[in-house]
Amino acid sequence: KSTEKFSPDTGLTFLLNLKTDKIKPTFLDRIKILFTINPFFITGPLVLLFLTIYSFVTWLFFGKDPAKKAIIPEFNIPKGISAMYAAYVNGTKEPREILSVGVMSLLSKGYIKAEDEEGNGKNVKYTKVETENGTVKEKLYEEERIVLEALSSGQDGIFSDGKNLYKSGSKVLNLLSDRYGKVTYQKNYMFLIPFFLAVPILLFVTFSVTNKYFFQLLDYRIILFFLPVFFSLANLIIILNKKILCFIIMIMTLLLSIKFGVEMFILALCYMILFVVYFIVIGKYTDKGLREKEYLKGMKMYIKTAEENKIQKFNDVDELVEYFKGILPYAVALGVKNEAIKLMEKSIRLNNFEESGNYVSNRVYMLSYYSDLTKSLSSEYNRAYEKISEENFRASRSHSGGGFSGGRSRSGGGSGGGGGGSW
Repeated sequence: KSTEKFSPDTGLTFLLNLKTDKIKPTFLDRIKILFTINPFFITGPLVLLFLTIYSFVTWLFFGKDPAKKAIIPEFNIPKGISAMYAAYVNGTKEPREILSVGVMSLLSKGYIKAEDEEGNGKNVKYTKVETENGTVKEKLYEEERIVLEALSSGQDGIFSDGKNLYKSGSKVLNLLSDRYGKVTYQKNYMFLIPFFLAVPILLFVTFSVTNKYFFQLLDYRIILFFLPVFFSLANLIIILNKKILCFIIMIMTLLLSIKFGVEMFILALCYMILFVVYFIVIGKYTDKGLREKEYLKGMKMYIKTAEENKIQKFNDVDELVEYFKGILPYAVALGVKNEAIKLMEKSIRLNNFEESGNYVSNRVYMLSYYSDLTKSLSSEYNRAYEKISEENFRASRSHSGGGFSGGRSRSGGGSGGGGGGSW
């Protein structure tokens, strides 16, 4: 209770009354204390709450699929959808399989001719049909035209130019992927940006609160460097659809969060679960894309389950032939080629065309034709892949310092074996 000025060497003792009836911090005081001790306990749940609300709202307006319609059997060939694109929509992403469907389409449309001298589907010779005397063939889709241009007109077979065939596979796949993203299914990955922003925001808030010298140490040049790098990485993941890279980053984040305690791990785990769910549901089918998918499902349903009283009637054999020539590539694309053959046999019987059965089979190019084409195409495709890989290997060796003898170790006997499964 002294009113005098104390000297510098005077010791002072403070007595703090910690009785609970004297100290009554408000809820806001508790929040401030917790925020000062560890900002993650406040900013983390708040950011997670914001992302949850953001995810629901953006999904509701941008990610919710259009209303679905009941699937009904579809008899007619779809308009505006090639068999190759039907295969892609159905989930086929392997270039060789897409090319096989394309070759079947070209065969059914008369751009490839099958010469079966023995009439048993063996030793069939396939040739590329050039423009004939004023004959108007069915119009080709862009992907089918790419495949046609990759086929050879020489005597060694339509698949003799393996390198061109291999390149056409990648070109077609890119074309179908681009069309799928623009017309059929919107991925909406740009809506993921707030999830990428959440992590640096949390780190920024934490360091700024726990370290009073943070803003003094923070150099603007670091920000100018960090932001472009961060956004470039986020955009790279989104644009290139690198799901594996995303998965690796998520696992690393979870492992690092363990070092900061159980609470931090639970927060990180909730964030990852929300991110994965949002990543899956934010994409949506367009109205046109959903209708296309439903039509293909209806077509598949008809081929697989058509009852005898619902099988389409044909006026003559040629009409039946033309229908199944057109339908077979789609059946291959949708994975129901065997069912299509059975449907054709039923149609022959129900339309009383049994006497013309062999004629129909030869005109439609039966399943053996498809198997033979696929086998030949895969063999040449694999051989071209091996050859291109060998050329790239040698080129990389020569650019990396060249002249050591190990660069020739792969040159012997490399590309002839077909290399099954090299993709």
